[in-house]
Amino acid sequence: MSKKKAFQFFLSATCLAAAYFLSRFGLFSFHEMKQWPAVLAVTGIAVLAIAARFGCRIASATTVAGYLGGFFLGLWLGKEGTDPGGGRTDSGWIIWTFIFLLGILCGFLADWIFQKKQKTGLDL
Repeated sequence: MSKKKAFQFFLSATCLAAAYFLSRFGLFSFHEMKQWPAVLAVTGIAVLAIAARFGCRIASATTVAGYLGGFFLGLWLGKEGTDPGGGRTDSGWIIWTFIFLLGILCGFLADWIFQKKQKTGLDL
């Protein structure tokens, strides 16, 4: 891996780690999820490694933005409820996951379009 790609991964991973610590520990009292922030962060690190390997800068940015944006949208739009057994439910994690995955998908799609544009010289 080139120095440029390694730096891209390091910078993106640092931003994702900051977002993870903010969501997992800093704002824990708002969502009370222990494991899900880590699951999404590990997924994000894997995506960042793939993005860095293939030089997908947009996907790196949208992965971090999707993690943070999904978290805050999940807090804002999530609905709390009670299951039939009396347990607490919340839809915030579903919104968070959807926005996160949508950010990843849109980032790789944008990178693919721009890379195709560069190769062909077309003005898309």
